[in-house]
Amino acid sequence: MRLKAEIRVQAHLRRCAQHGIYAVLARRGHEAAGAIFVLVDHGNGQGALYGPPPGPGTDEDGTPCWQSLEGNGPAALNLLHDIIKRQVGFDPDIWVIEQEDRDGRHLLDGRLIAP
Repeated sequence: MRLKAEIRVQAHLRRCAQHGIYAVLARRGHEAAGAIFVLVDHGNGQGALYGPPPGPGTDEDGTPCWQSLEGNGPAALNLLHDIIKRQVGFDPDIWVIEQEDRDGRHLLDGRLIAP
């Protein structure tokens, strides 16, 4: 059974709070099936962006999968916001979580796959 997007987002926000990571819901998507994107601001004008990989977004066991969307290493925050804007243009149902962590911790549930 796949959890609703809204439940996964709320769980991620709670997990961030438990680890002392400031995180906010920057964009509300479709409560049941919207794709979730997580922007991690490193505090120096750079950051990382994670989202669902192409395909079903889960592995064979139903575990969520994530993919880094900025390429190799941190990218400028304005570039990451442009990527989000393009995603919204493609799919207006997406969720966006923005969090700040100088160490780049994302705390994503599931598996991170190579781009």
